[in-house]
Amino acid sequence: MRLLSPRPPYTVVALAVFAVVIVLASLVRDGPHGRWVGAALLFLVVTYGVVRGLWPAWVFLLVVAVGDILVGFANWPDRGAPATIALNAFMLALLLAGSTRRYARRGRPRILDRLGFGRAM
Repeated sequence: MRLLSPRPPYTVVALAVFAVVIVLASLVRDGPHGRWVGAALLFLVVTYGVVRGLWPAWVFLLVVAVGDILVGFANWPDRGAPATIALNAFMLALLLAGSTRRYARRGRPRILDRLGFGRAM
């Protein structure tokens, strides 16, 4: 059984605070909408998964951040594209920080090692 550290690194705490601030700012700016509330809840739950050290949650947020950056570049003439790219680039930087990667790697499924996907992160 792996021993978990009592608290996450500061980059993971910063990611959690960033997620809460983004959700609250969007809530104040746009108000609650049905689809938006579901997306915000998913974002917060997955972020909590990263705080708990779950590798799949880390991978999910990584894919979402990269996807949002690509969508932002595809919609470049749009007014909100630079803000979307900047916010997701900041989230990506927090996710790819060494301490965050090491912390999330602890929750990585062991079956991946057995299948030959090594620990190359």
